[in-house]
Amino acid sequence: MLVGNPNRTRFLRFSEGSSKAGAKGFPWEGDAVGMRSLAVRAPRWEAEVVRRRLLEAGLLEGTLRVAAEGDSIVFPVRGPPVGLAVIEADFEPAVRTPRSYRDVCLVPEALRELLPTAFDQIGDIVLLKLPEPLVPHAAEVGRAILEVQARARVVCLDSGVKGAFRVREVRVVAGEARTVTEHREHGLRLKVDVGRAYYSPRLGTERLRVARLVRPGEAVVDLFAGVGPLALLVARLAPRARVHAVDANPEAFRLLEENIRLNRAGNVTAVLSDAGAFLAGEPRFDRIAMDLPRGAHAFLPAALRSVRVGGVVHYYEILELAGRERREAAIAAEGDRLGVKATVTEVRQVHAYSATQGMFAVDIRVG
Repeated sequence: MLVGNPNRTRFLRFSEGSSKAGAKGFPWEGDAVGMRSLAVRAPRWEAEVVRRRLLEAGLLEGTLRVAAEGDSIVFPVRGPPVGLAVIEADFEPAVRTPRSYRDVCLVPEALRELLPTAFDQIGDIVLLKLPEPLVPHAAEVGRAILEVQARARVVCLDSGVKGAFRVREVRVVAGEARTVTEHREHGLRLKVDVGRAYYSPRLGTERLRVARLVRPGEAVVDLFAGVGPLALLVARLAPRARVHAVDANPEAFRLLEENIRLNRAGNVTAVLSDAGAFLAGEPRFDRIAMDLPRGAHAFLPAALRSVRVGGVVHYYEILELAGRERREAAIAAEGDRLGVKATVTEVRQVHAYSATQGMFAVDIRVG
């Protein structure tokens, strides 16, 4: 068989005899005998050529582990390849890395199609949403996720955001019994308690977009700050901006203060307050972020009154996909009622919420 450099003639020659792939010098240790198989031995410098030929011929035995033996590589084969000498050798079984937790999850076959194809991970905590038939199997699903997710240590069943503080209702179903973790986002260190304060990793790209718009010297308020990801990112990218991070949840406020210290964000002021009360008592701002998709509309009039001329409100709402234009018209009408010019400069879908709804970011310039 001609292999290697096509510009020179060289034939592979294989010695006869058996090889025990499992002795010292191989990729594994110990003298345990694995499975015996037909094999082909190739010098290391020609091993890749031989491997490709075996693959193309469908003869490489994928259930056994390729072995190293001195200056040679030993390939398990399913049958004799044409033009290559065949030996017998002992091999260890191949270690198969599952491609997905679904490959190792032991749930009734009738429920397998209901297994989620994606989930959120915050730090080393996986947030798992399950359809009702799978809830009794939550512990098994969690076990499977921990088996394949190298950076996961906890799996929590997520029953959705509840209450005025938007706190997730979670229950640990696998791993360590905790809901506190540290998450990294755009270089920030964020202490998060997934069961006591709201944080969503899905908004990371949107937070970066907003933070990049902030100019030096701006006065910025993150009106529903949670643990502070947007406020801290603004502080990092615009260190001469003055940032207020406001939240009414005492647990979120505690973590917000800790995250300010962790990230040495001296230009961020944490405020424990209701959004309406804060806006009523503060001077005007250049930029206000309102990430409260199910309730920000109640505070929009106060926000429009609190923005300086030329300033921007970043407003978020869950809308029907067909209802964007109506919302734009309603915002302009609200501005007219307040005696300010509210111009929608951009509307973008941040992510899908359901088949007919999406979470939208609406940028409003006040003139």
